[in-house]
Amino acid sequence: MKFFALLAFALLTFTLLPSCTEEIEIRLRDGDVRLVVFGGIGIDTMVHTVVLSRTTSYFEDSKEPLYVEGATVTITEFNENMQLTGRVFQLLENPDSIGHYQTTPDVFGIQGFTYRLDILLSEAIGGYSRYSAYAFFPFIADQIDSLHAIHARDMLLAGLLGFDPFDTVGGRQTGWNLLLFAEDPPDRVSYYAFITSLNGVALNDTLTRFLLLDNTMIDRDTINAAFPIAFFRDVQFGGRDTINNGDTLGLEIRSISADFYRWIFEFRSIYSGQNPMFGGAPANVRGNVRNMGRGLDAIGYFWAHGSRRAYVVVGENN
Repeated sequence: MKFFALLAFALLTFTLLPSCTEEIEIRLRDGDVRLVVFGGIGIDTMVHTVVLSRTTSYFEDSKEPLYVEGATVTITEFNENMQLTGRVFQLLENPDSIGHYQTTPDVFGIQGFTYRLDILLSEAIGGYSRYSAYAFFPFIADQIDSLHAIHARDMLLAGLLGFDPFDTVGGRQTGWNLLLFAEDPPDRVSYYAFITSLNGVALNDTLTRFLLLDNTMIDRDTINAAFPIAFFRDVQFGGRDTINNGDTLGLEIRSISADFYRWIFEFRSIYSGQNPMFGGAPANVRGNVRNMGRGLDAIGYFWAHGSRRAYVVVGENN
């Protein structure tokens, strides 16, 4: 009896297994289509750009951003008391870059003022066409005191900055530390992005690469005593961030709002991935562009920032 019972179970199992190869159609619903906004206004007199696109389906063939054309985009200025100054900037779509809306080249932002972005879409996205965002223009010191490139042999500062002081063959690397001397505006918490350049070419101007700090992490005495910004290897060690005597290193300090600072941190967290055990559920990074109806807000951010720049020639009076 036991033998027949086992045989019957084996036959039953065998007859059931083929059913596991049956094709099963699973219909996954796409998320709601959302407007994506990114851009802002800076302190320099120049063309300022706001880029509009929309989200795509995970299963959509196109890997390029789907830019939004034909929108009406304006930036309105308010003073320290949130009163209109009378300056309203119309952003026109660049005929050579769909979805890129730009001011005229004579536009600049003012510290302490607030700027409102208004967007009216020619075709609704997700059923809605009106969006708005506010950005406060933070303060920044009048100038950078000085910038120095100091040649390092013991690699102490490079070690503090997280660079490996040894090359691939075990020899000690040498290179140049970029040191900043600057005064932080007193009596306020400030937030900064540090963007470096080599011979006029930006090295870390993407959201995931530039150094991001607030002045609660460093005090004014530390800045005045020299603050290490970046390390550049001597050319014999190779790599992208290598320099020679006579090269020009540049530093741009951007003063950003506390909310934009947090937004960048959230973006980096999502971009680089979270711990699957201790991280939260995946989600879009919350932004500051609001839907003026009852629909979903846009994804992205509208910002305002001040900036200061300084340059130093490697090997000259450093």
